[in-house]
This record gives sequence, C-alpha cells and structure tokens, in this order.
Amino acid sequence: MNIYNFIDSKLALFTKTDHKIYEYIKQSPDNFSKDSISEISNSYNLSKSALTRFSQKLGFSGYNEFQFFLKQNEPSSNKEDEESLAKSISNLLLHTEEIISDNTLESFINKLRHARITYILGYSVTRLASDGLGMILNFLAKILASNPNLDNLPEHHTSEDVVIIYSSLSGEVYKNYISNLSESTSHRPYLILITTNPKHPLRHHFNQVILLPSFNIARADSVTHELFTYLFFNELVAQKLLKE
Repeated sequence: MNIYNFIDSKLALFTKTDHKIYEYIKQSPDNFSKDSISEISNSYNLSKSALTRFSQKLGFSGYNEFQFFLKQNEPSSNKEDEESLAKSISNLLLHTEEIISDNTLESFINKLRHARITYILGYSVTRLASDGLGMILNFLAKILASNPNLDNLPEHHTSEDVVIIYSSLSGEVYKNYISNLSESTSHRPYLILITTNPKHPLRHHFNQVILLPSFNIARADSVTHELFTYLFFNELVAQKLLKE
C-alpha cells in the first residue's frame, strides 16, 4: 500500500482542516516532501500544530516522520535520483575525456611498449579495471602484461619493468609492497598510479600519477561508480592503440 492509499483509508477520521491539508499534499507533493514544516506553514497558511495533528492521526510521531514516508513513496523522487546518478556518471566520463590528453596517452603507452613486462594491480572494485587493461595490452597491442594476485606479487623486478596500480582509497594493501620497491635502487621498476584520489597516501612513491576525476557530490556509492572512470580510461587507451 502506498502512502496515498494509506491516507485514503483514514479519511473517516479527518476534520475539515485535515481534508484541506491532504488536498494540498496531492496538488504539491514535492513541496510537502521537501520543505520544512515552517515553510509549509507559511506557504499554505496552515499552523504547525495542524500539520502535526494530521501526521499523528495517520499514526506518525510528527510531521518529520510523515514527510520521510511521503518522500520515500513519491515516484518522482526515485526517478530524479536515477537521473541524477546517470547525469553524474555521464559528466564524469566527459570530464575524463577532457583532461586525459593525447600526450598523456602517448606517453603512457610508449612507456609500456618499452617495458620488459608490465604488472597491473587492482584490488576489490578496481580489480576489474586492472584486469581489463591487461587484456587490452596483451591482445590489442601485444604488450606483455601480467595481472598478479596480491598474495602472489613478483619478488624480483628490473629497472625495465613497469608496475601500474589502480587505487581509489588508501592503498593500504600495497603499502609494504610499494615501500620495499621504493627502497630498491638498481632493480626498482617504473611505478604508475592511476587514481581518483588527489591525496592518495602513496602518491609520492610513484614515478607518474594519472589523476582521474571523481564525483563532486557526496555519495555513499561513489567509489563503486568511479569504476566507470577507470574503465573509460582503459577505453581511451584502447582507442589510442587502434589509431596507431
């Protein structure tokens, strides 16, 4: 039962004022689901106590609780959230294409072409992106690339190796590995960090950092959705390879 059907089931209990409030809600659901009780009181010439009594008559503790359920049951709210997410991802990809220049791609690819072997690491969400780049390099460009597991990292490198790490967060799982590589001199590989985090704690250990854009809004799922950015970067690399 949606919120409107629920309210309809309580109509027998309504006073004249309750009926007026309900009519206002049906006419302007967005206002009643988003505006504060003070704003609604002023806009519709309704007392706060009348709005509270209306909510309590429906079984809610007060107007705030009723408003929460009204917002959750408003179809337009869910649609707006979906469009907002789609628009955010679209803008993210467009921004990625804008900031990753041809020179950046050429330099990146050229470094890999001259490597003895390229190791590509990713963990959790970014593992899909790291594996994807490995496939692109091996099958599209015939660049020797490997995607080792974190529990089976190479113990020995040469200065002709390249290590690429995709990492959005702290990179804690790579901390010891990167620290050991940084202490090496003659056998230290060329390190490339691909990240959406401009303040990545390990960034100073890398020879090159490719910074991709991230969401400019706070989302609990932003790390998950930033996977699109990494995959799109891979696509830019693939397109550049195809043009060569």
